[in-house]
Amino acid sequence: MTEIFVNKAQMAKTASMARQGLEKSRGRPRSADKNRAILDAASVLFLSVGFDRVSMDQIASKAEVSKQTVYGHFKSKEGLFRAVIGHRVSDFFQDDLLGAIGHRSIEETLNRLGQQYMRLILSDDAVAMFRILAGNAESHPKLVAMFFEEGPGRLAQALESVFLNAHGRGDLICADAQKASQLFATLLRGDLYLKRTLGLASGIETDEINRHVADVVSTFLKLYPPQEG
Repeated sequence: MTEIFVNKAQMAKTASMARQGLEKSRGRPRSADKNRAILDAASVLFLSVGFDRVSMDQIASKAEVSKQTVYGHFKSKEGLFRAVIGHRVSDFFQDDLLGAIGHRSIEETLNRLGQQYMRLILSDDAVAMFRILAGNAESHPKLVAMFFEEGPGRLAQALESVFLNAHGRGDLICADAQKASQLFATLLRGDLYLKRTLGLASGIETDEINRHVADVVSTFLKLYPPQEG
């Protein structure tokens, strides 16, 4: 009897695997693929026509999934908007920045972090999103708050974690990681970010960004030098 149950369980497992393989061969996207497709579609639409003018039906159509599938992944348009911002930030911070400190000098780590940070905030999508929200700050305060939490807020947390870790290792003297992260981010943005958001610079070369970041890191490490001994 036990053998029968085992065989049935194995058969059920095999059948399930076969169905999954068949769905994949037929081109049906998996859940993770659908999630990514929805986020990508929503991002394009939010940036092109604005939050108000985008419907969940339009997002479903562009993502080539059903409206029910969209709601299965995201309960509301506001929740989807939050996820889009978080997704964009995650794309730019795929490296293990905390672990990187243990294998690289603090100067190299901050340069890499600064370069990633600048690539994100100077990107076309980030600038377009900022402009849209800046123009609708009074009418959509919740959306602006979501953007700040998932965008600048998450970036600030990443910076704080790096500085806390570096202080613990003795790589720099940093008693207040929050203050240090705010200063570092402010120095990074500088005139480059202001010119970009105002439309005074349509594109900034990588070499210019890297030189700017190197100067910022040099200045920052004079304010937060390594611990002696």
